[in-house]
Formats: sequence, structure tokens, C-alpha cells
Amino acid sequence: MARTSSLAYEQVAAICAQIAAGGQRPTIARVAVALGNKGSTRVISSYLTRYFEESGSAQQIERHARPNWSETENLQADVFLNQLRDLALTHAQAAFDGERLALREQHEDMLERVQAAEDAAAELGENKEKLEAALSQQAEQLASLRDAHIGLQDELENARAELAGSQTRLEHAMGELVSQKDAMATLERELNARRELEVEQVRSQLTGELHAAGAAHAAEISREREIAQGERAYLMEQTHELRQALTREKEALGKALAEARKDADASRTLAAQYRTDLAVERGRLEERAGQLVKTEQGNEALTARVQALEGALAKAEQRIETMDSASRTVG
Repeated sequence: MARTSSLAYEQVAAICAQIAAGGQRPTIARVAVALGNKGSTRVISSYLTRYFEESGSAQQIERHARPNWSETENLQADVFLNQLRDLALTHAQAAFDGERLALREQHEDMLERVQAAEDAAAELGENKEKLEAALSQQAEQLASLRDAHIGLQDELENARAELAGSQTRLEHAMGELVSQKDAMATLERELNARRELEVEQVRSQLTGELHAAGAAHAAEISREREIAQGERAYLMEQTHELRQALTREKEALGKALAEARKDADASRTLAAQYRTDLAVERGRLEERAGQLVKTEQGNEALTARVQALEGALAKAEQRIETMDSASRTVG
């Protein structure tokens, strides 16, 4: 049964503001409940997107602490994970709401058909003079209901088969998710261990070079002092050369320190690359989690659809039996 309804953006925006004031994030499901399950899911979704863009409101981010990660890296990772999770939940909720609306419309159509058949039967009892015409009409309705009964049985079998397939895919997806979580944890431990080892190696190398340069410099000063005590005059003549030698020593020491800093920067770059790879793996895992949530939502929708079809089938069978009894009584 086709239905038309008008829903203004201001009405949705006001409900979103009330939900946000209560400490919750506005979603399609919450807005639909506040509207009394009225309005199109597509329209509510577009109004919700417009509300977030105009109000500039952001969802509360769930924070996680990660070892050896900076505050900025943690914040960026948490923002990305929340956005990914919210997108998956929004799409799953939209699919679920659309399926529920379609099933509700089918149910209302079935009720209207049943009500029409009941009205026809009441009119048949009140107008006995039109008994033969009413019986012919009733026979046609009975044939139609039997055809609908067969169609509902076929649809029920298809829905059950689809539900079984979805459950199998869900079990497979859960197995893959567990495997990916284990692999991700192993990769994170390896990256942390490798980063700590490289940082320790660079620190040890830099410390050794600094000690060696300091010892060489101290030995040079000691020799110069001995020369100054024995040959003061010669020292005055060789002061310029000694200063040049000292300058060369300082330059060599500066080069060694620059090389050590370069090695440390390379290690930091490699550690940053490891963190990037880890973030990519985390993103893939979250994507699989979103697919798992969507599959679970689809299974719930299929289960509800199977239950609705079974109820409609039971009502149709009861109606057929009632009409058969009425036909036998009139006959």
C-alpha cells in the first residue's frame, strides 16, 4: 500500500537537538522512534546529514590508550575508528529500517485484503437474494487466497534458505575476524620489539662515539699541557697550528654527532612507517567488524521477515478453512 507523508527538516532538527541535549548521539533509529515510526528512512538520513553539517556537532569519541603512541596518534586513530563504526552502523540501520517498512506495508496490504474478504462475507449473509453471485465471488477469492498461500509458502522457504546462508557467512566472518585480531596483535608486538631494539642500538652507538670523542679530546688537552710546561716558547710559536688542529678535531666531532643524529632520525622514520602499517591493519580489521555488524543486522531482519511470513501464512490458512466451511454450509 503506497503512503505519502510530509516531514520537515525543522522537525527532524528539533528532535536531534533534544536527543543531543540528553547526552546521546542522534541516529536514524532514535529519530524514527521520536517521530512515532513515521517518515521515510531515506528522508530522515538526508535530514540527519544536513543537521550534522549545519550544527557542527561531533560524536563523542571513545578514547583508547596505546603503548608507545603519542597523544596525537591516539586521537587520530580513535577519530578514524569512531567514524568508521558510525558509518557502518548508519548503513546497517538504514537497511534494517527499509526492510521493516516494506514488511509493515505488506502486512497492512494483507490486513486490507482480509478485511475486504470479511466485508464480502458479511454482505453475503445480509443479502441472501444475491447468494449465487456472492458464492461465485467467494470461490474466486478462495482460489486467489490459495494461490497466495502457495506463493507465501515458496517465499517462506526462500527466506529460510537465505537465513541459513547468512548464518553460515556470519560464522565464517567471525572466524576470519578472530584470526585477523590474533595476527594484528602479533604484528603489533613484533613492531614494538623491533622499534625498541633499533632505538637501543642507536642510543648505544651514539653514546660510544661521544665517549670516544671526549676521551680523544681530553688526551689532546693533556699533551698540550705537558708541552706548555716544558717548552713554553715553542708553544707560543705553535699556537696557531694547535688551534687549527683543535678546529679539525671539533669539526670531526661535529660530523660524528651529525651522523649519529641522522641514524636516530632514520630509526624514527622507520618506527613511524611501522605505526602507519599498523594503522592500516587496524583499519582493515575495523572494516571487517563493520561487515560483521551489517551481516548480523541482515540476519535479524530476515528472522523478523520469516516470522511475519509465517504469521501471514497461518492467517491465510485459517481464512481458507473458514471460507471452505462457509461454502459447504451454504451448499
